[in-house]
Amino acid sequence: MQFFLYWNLIVNIELFLSPISFLYSHKTYHNKIRSYCFPKSSLKVTNIQTLSGLNMNLTQTQNEYFEELRNNWG
Repeated sequence: MQFFLYWNLIVNIELFLSPISFLYSHKTYHNKIRSYCFPKSSLKVTNIQTLSGLNMNLTQTQNEYFEELRNNWG
């Protein structure tokens, strides 16, 4: 009885690990599946300018964020 339990466990582990080991051993298939799951963004933003011609910083500092909150709520 224990033999069948262990055999079933081993077969299940092998069935789970065989596709993973196949993908890691064949990098072309691995890269194809990765590109389908995680596509690279082709949209790149370089510069955004205001109407006055100044470049905008797209990342806010914490102080700028709280200053904007104060201005909006106060």
